[in-house]
Amino acid sequence: MSGMSDKNCEEADDFQGVVDSETTLSARKVRAIAALIEHATVTDAAQACGIGESTLRRWLAGDEGFRTALHDATRRLLAHTVAHAPIAGAKAVKILEALAADESVPATARVAAARYLDQRDARLQDFGDFGRRLEELEKLYQSSVVGRGE
Repeated sequence: MSGMSDKNCEEADDFQGVVDSETTLSARKVRAIAALIEHATVTDAAQACGIGESTLRRWLAGDEGFRTALHDATRRLLAHTVAHAPIAGAKAVKILEALAADESVPATARVAAARYLDQRDARLQDFGDFGRRLEELEKLYQSSVVGRGE
């Protein structure tokens, strides 16, 4: 199997930082983890990082250290994404608000922007309501546990 192309190497480098810097994994396994994060299938990941698909599947099935590192890297990447989502969301909302208000923009684009903002507001309100209901359920559960002496 051929090695990673220059383009794939650069893309994988973007994700290699999510693997714990203290890892004892080989550079080959770190590249494989980056490729698994980057690509939708094991087949595509194996091809992208120049590792045989059967080798990659064997690591996924039987190498606990590899699986743990993949899980940890995925968790770190998700945490990073979640932490940055509000910033990206705020920028997107500003753009949509500007589009909705700009009369030089075609009406269809202004309506689409306004519709998205309206739907987003409704979803955020539902989310807030869900959070409050969940807190109430947690309080009820805690009071029932305390009441039973557990």
